[in-house]
Amino acid sequence: MAVDPSPLALNAEKISSAISNYWRVSITPETTSTQNDLSHLARNGRVRSGDICVTEFQSAGRGRLDRTFVAPEKSALLFSIFLEPKRGSNHWGLLSLLASVAVHGAISEVGGISHATIKWPNDLLINEKKCAGLLSEVVATDKGLGVIIGIGINVDMNNDQLPIPTATSLGLESTKIIDRNLLLSEILNHFEARFLAWESGADQEILREYLPLSSTIGRDIEVTMADGQVIQANAQGLTTSGQLVLASGQIISVGDVRHLR
Repeated sequence: MAVDPSPLALNAEKISSAISNYWRVSITPETTSTQNDLSHLARNGRVRSGDICVTEFQSAGRGRLDRTFVAPEKSALLFSIFLEPKRGSNHWGLLSLLASVAVHGAISEVGGISHATIKWPNDLLINEKKCAGLLSEVVATDKGLGVIIGIGINVDMNNDQLPIPTATSLGLESTKIIDRNLLLSEILNHFEARFLAWESGADQEILREYLPLSSTIGRDIEVTMADGQVIQANAQGLTTSGQLVLASGQIISVGDVRHLR
């Protein structure tokens, strides 16, 4: 265990020195939600692809299915990325899976945590406990459509600070003190390489990288749909656009998955 009691502040200069010029990082000490911040800027034509909003604390962070996400100041890595993909929006379903692979790679490198898995579509688990979540949203801009990917990672939370019993943090699982500046830089570097490949049509390569990391495929699961319907089935695989395929043949685009033991 290596929870840092006094984590370093986020530093835009340090982050920017370790990433390409594609990214532009803006750090704010506190906000309601980085996802909302970028969405507001996008609707008003004040954002461009590669802009990133990062914060030390957000008071109304949002997760998937309208869940809230709140973490003590400096204990998490909280950021949102704005993208204007060149490919049509019908291909954007893979972006959240791509992002989860990027986060997995960075956690492995920076934290020395090689046994993390991905619960469909994009929750990062360590020993079946959630350490990171992603939220992908399409937003209208003055030039058309863009996508915002929000990412929240529990970094320096101790047991008392975890939001739920089924959560964990990188600090609790790693023997290393994790610098959030380095972690964000590595996530962006991993993401950029895969994003550029995806823009060139490398969908199958993304899926081939994702599937071995998945702890959902091949398991019995329970899916709660947006309308409240609950389905129990075996998860068989993914479509080419990243949707979940059940043993019955049913295809799930959006739903909350619980692994059945």
